[in-house]
Amino acid sequence: MKKTIIILLSFCLAVFAFAQEEKPYRHAISLNYGGPSSTVHAEYQYQLVAKEKHHLGVSAGVGYIFGGVGIPIGIQYRFGKIHQLETGLYYSQLASSVTTSFNISIQLGYRFNYKQFFAHAYVSPMMGVSYSRSTWVGFGIGMYL
Repeated sequence: MKKTIIILLSFCLAVFAFAQEEKPYRHAISLNYGGPSSTVHAEYQYQLVAKEKHHLGVSAGVGYIFGGVGIPIGIQYRFGKIHQLETGLYYSQLASSVTTSFNISIQLGYRFNYKQFFAHAYVSPMMGVSYSRSTWVGFGIGMYL
């Protein structure tokens, strides 16, 4: 009986040792120009689910919009490994010296991953805009932590 248990445990450990995958990065920071309700913004991203080709994450940032500040908070889904299709939904709070408002935007783009770094380009049209002068297209660079 002991021999059987030892053999089974040895087999399980060997299978688990060879089954380990490369751990995906969970945290990332990026600097973007354009996009969800700001001209320039810094963003923190956290991946909730990171499977082989499927990535689901959340993000929060702070950015500058002409005469004010924008705070985008979003949820993102990415498909792919090195070359990724990037989609997202953002809620942005906007504040200036004159007014405070919000908007909701969707994001569709492409992300290229290289080791610990990434670059992405996207379109981010806004829905229900009450105040915004930001661009609908954006690009950025970032790194995984």
